[in-house]
Amino acid sequence: MAETNPVKFLLNQSTEAEESAVVESNAFSLTKVLAAGAIIVGPIATGFLEHLKGLETRHWVLLAVALLGFLAIIAAADVIARSIAAAAQTRADTHIASIAGMNPFKQPLSAHRIKPGEDAAINVLASASGGYFLVKEDDSVKWLKESEVRIP
Repeated sequence: MAETNPVKFLLNQSTEAEESAVVESNAFSLTKVLAAGAIIVGPIATGFLEHLKGLETRHWVLLAVALLGFLAIIAAADVIARSIAAAAQTRADTHIASIAGMNPFKQPLSAHRIKPGEDAAINVLASASGGYFLVKEDDSVKWLKESEVRIP
């Protein structure tokens, strides 16, 4: 049996987690903590509830359904949160790559933004790999696809 560092396991950094990851994020895995906690807390809660009188079968079923529902909601929230974290990391990596591949112009180029109706006058400040231009339109600076820009 392979030895696993518990911290790496809970942070999804173990070899097993990397090989079977549905969501690639180094965020803390609340699902794993709750699964381990349910195994520990379940028998303790059962022993405690055994001493309470008056619990019928329907109460036990209600408690089991409530516990499973709680775990399902927490597991879904955990996966969604880690997905958002992974998407944010990917988006940040894309921005860094676009900046790294940016080619600024010594002097801005006069151009037009292709719009329905009359094209707006803009200044092109830089180009980037992937077919993007950094443009200044009015007082805002933004990235536009090359298909949205006409340079005379």
